[in-house]
Amino acid sequence: MRSFLFSLIACFCLLLFLNACGEKKEGPLVVQVGKEKITEGDLELLVRVNPRLQNRMATPAGRKQIIENYIEQALLYQEALKQGVDRDPVIKAKANLYRKIILAQGLLEKRLEAAIKEYYDNHRDEFEKVKVAHIYIPFKTEAKNPAVDKDTKIKRSPEQAEAKAKQLAEKLKKDPTQFSEVAKGNSEHRQSRKRGGELGWITVNAPRLQRLGWSKVAGQAFVVAEGGISDPIRSDNGYHLVKALADKKLDAFEDAKNRIRFKLQNQIKTQMVGELKGNYDVTYAETKKTAAAPKVIPPPMPDAPAKKKAE
Repeated sequence: MRSFLFSLIACFCLLLFLNACGEKKEGPLVVQVGKEKITEGDLELLVRVNPRLQNRMATPAGRKQIIENYIEQALLYQEALKQGVDRDPVIKAKANLYRKIILAQGLLEKRLEAAIKEYYDNHRDEFEKVKVAHIYIPFKTEAKNPAVDKDTKIKRSPEQAEAKAKQLAEKLKKDPTQFSEVAKGNSEHRQSRKRGGELGWITVNAPRLQRLGWSKVAGQAFVVAEGGISDPIRSDNGYHLVKALADKKLDAFEDAKNRIRFKLQNQIKTQMVGELKGNYDVTYAETKKTAAAPKVIPPPMPDAPAKKKAE
């Protein structure tokens, strides 16, 4: 909750800056706070500034919370102006710093948006997906098998696993409609077995399949026609029979762009800052170390003169 509020406050600060620059968005009135009118356009801009708010805005409770927080910030802002807080030197310095940060982030965002669209257009294969189910027959390997129950000790050899997979494949050739039942009775991937082997929608480079050692399964799934069942496919730790439940389709750009953003944002920032360092002089002030004064050792005190003995 705290991170959400901080995120919302940061967005509100950006909206104040945009409004000051004449970017106030029009639209149906949502609520008026003092002299300020908060419109649907303002809420749309808020979501555009921070896409993570989109899911909250889509629910009545989430929308209400966002509006209430917007009202709180509007009240505090207007009272701050009334009391002259904006003339405080420290506050003015902070506002100037925030302005620099907002402009810098805006520059990065423009480059990032262009890079996201370019990546999507040039890597369409990453956003194609197909809906599949599978039957998994594991075999013994030296590495830990993350796809089966932790306490399961697999004794089956690769040859035995292949033989069983071929046996099930022959059975399904006679009656493909039994795939779900055969999966429930024979597949040893417990998460999908309960659903008749269904893995859902997968991409050719699906990270979850890569973690399980099933990259070859994802690749082969794309060549199976809708409703078809593959021959046994060998993965890193077993054999699979894959059924295509639906033909492949392409994720829309709007559905894919947040994943691309997460992938590219640090890369684009590093690239852009590197370019700018070549265009601007960056000079570090040298820190001069003052040489320590030599330690003065006082001379030894002379011995006190010996007293003469009384004659």
